Amino acid sequence: MSDRSAVGPKTAPIAIGERIRDHPGYLTEALEMTEGGGEEKVCGGTRTAFISYASQDAAVANSLVEVLEQQGVRCWIAPRDVIPGSLYADGIVRAINAASVFVLVLSAHAVGSAHVGKEIERASSKRRPIIAVHTDSARLTPAFEYFLSESQWIELAPGDTDTAAAKLVVAVRRHLDPSTAQRAPVGTAATPAIPEKSVAVLPFVNMSEDRDNEHFSDGLAEELINLLTKIPDLRIPARTSSFFFKGKQTTVTDIAKALGVAFVMEGSVRKSGNRLRITVQLIRADNGYHVWSETYDRQLDDVFKIQDEIAGAVVSALKVSLFGSPIPRAAPTANAEAYNIFLAARYFTERFNPEDLDKAVDLYRRAIALDPNYAPGYAGLAWCYETRALIGLDTDGVGYANARAAAERAIALDPKLPEGYLTLGMARYQYEFDLAAAAEMIGKAHELDPNNAVMLQIAGHLALSTGTPADAGTYYARAAEQDPLNMLPRRFLAKALYYENRLAEAERTLHQIIELSPQFPAPHYLLATVLLARGEPNAALAAIEAEPAPRWKSFGLPLVYRALNREPEAQHALATLVATAAGSEFQVAETYAYFGEPDQAFHWLEAARARHDPGVLHVRGDPLLRSLISDPRYPEFLRRMKLPD
Repeated sequence: MSDRSAVGPKTAPIAIGERIRDHPGYLTEALEMTEGGGEEKVCGGTRTAFISYASQDAAVANSLVEVLEQQGVRCWIAPRDVIPGSLYADGIVRAINAASVFVLVLSAHAVGSAHVGKEIERASSKRRPIIAVHTDSARLTPAFEYFLSESQWIELAPGDTDTAAAKLVVAVRRHLDPSTAQRAPVGTAATPAIPEKSVAVLPFVNMSEDRDNEHFSDGLAEELINLLTKIPDLRIPARTSSFFFKGKQTTVTDIAKALGVAFVMEGSVRKSGNRLRITVQLIRADNGYHVWSETYDRQLDDVFKIQDEIAGAVVSALKVSLFGSPIPRAAPTANAEAYNIFLAARYFTERFNPEDLDKAVDLYRRAIALDPNYAPGYAGLAWCYETRALIGLDTDGVGYANARAAAERAIALDPKLPEGYLTLGMARYQYEFDLAAAAEMIGKAHELDPNNAVMLQIAGHLALSTGTPADAGTYYARAAEQDPLNMLPRRFLAKALYYENRLAEAERTLHQIIELSPQFPAPHYLLATVLLARGEPNAALAAIEAEPAPRWKSFGLPLVYRALNREPEAQHALATLVATAAGSEFQVAETYAYFGEPDQAFHWLEAARARHDPGVLHVRGDPLLRSLISDPRYPEFLRRMKLPD
């Protein structure tokens, strides 16, 4: 069983592996291919700082990036800025070629890292200014001394990140634009700044006499979220978080604080037949000032023009940079009734229960019948089929087949619609176990919609499957940033930290989830596994007993009882788990591995693979399966799963 609420190239390697960066030869071929290839440009020609670091220094590197970007310095850092599905090394080389300054986190780990050495050599050959942030007293190799002899050094004293960060900002600005070098130094790096170009689009109020038109007001707000998210220089919280406040008495200031945005968009919709009155206002949260407002009295057929006008007004009001790209446009249909039905279908899809999903399928089909060329209608139908399979319906393969067919039709009708690629990539991943094909689809979705929280979450799943939990954590953290009140990306982040053996951080993350949403399923179970790994079985028992979801509780009880040497209870809990194993074969395999019974563990792993239990996709690196790694059947199973061994 995987998280049923989860949302998950024909190129290799998949661009989601820190492990790949640490391989001594990872840059060699790419360097040979691009040597002398000119000054390739990335990031729309924006002057950037390339951040080079060893994987063990990821925390320092990420904190420096946070400070630099808060101060308006655009950074390029792997794996964040490597497009999923692209060649990892190629992305690194092109980014160094295009960067204006090279920032090195210099430590003993970096000195011993072949990939860092290659990156420095490349930067030096391209005559990029090098700024080294020295974190320890490591002695340099002759090669490092040669390439860094003329570089600028900044010492990072233990516990004094702020001073080093302030010096780094000044140094980087001096190289990017000498006129800005004397700006005020940065403040504390520990306090995240709210991005100035950030907007939460709240659900619009339905002012229609027909209360059943709520699907239209909700749908219009969601359409604007999807439209504005595609603008790279603008942060828009995802629907789950923005709609969290629907029907609640909350101030604009509190909403903005919870979502980490500077502006809030509110609106209302009055629909009567084919007549629309849409009122929208953009409010600055810290002072309540109405930056922009407009009322549209139009026909229903003009709704797409209204959306485009609103997006353009936001870009203008916030002075958002489009990096040379046009403002994204709404995907229209010539049939207004098809659009109205489409919004109703999506409204029922979001309710996430069998009865409403049945309604949604019927509505999507009606919308498509009215406009057979409406790509969003097919993409919505594909997602609805995918959602049904995720909650346990249509699990015999028919649901995924229907999802694939609808997604492929959406892509054929509109190759620039990211939703089709997302759903197809998820089907390839969760049902077909085809990670290469899934990564190709997710890579295309990333190109079209780089801030999409669902895309980032699936990219995290792919990284965890290939055994790179550090990269998975990066993707999950970005998804959580885009969707801050959705507990699912946070839960997956905790899982990635657990896989990486960063147990204290995993425990802190799980406690945050439990504090924010005590009834959210699985965090207590995950907390129990983390506490077992820390050698605290009594605390693990308290955690699993507090798990609100019965199924997740049943996964943890046998593990905890075994750790406490309560053998009769452990065997009874295991027997109960086996008796109800359908859809949870992977958890049974984990339990047998933890109990030290490898034959049974491999039997259930194979059952999970044969029955397409998505949980088995995270077999690689699973702490509960560590007892199996030395068994020759383990690498053979990974090969059958098409996973790296």
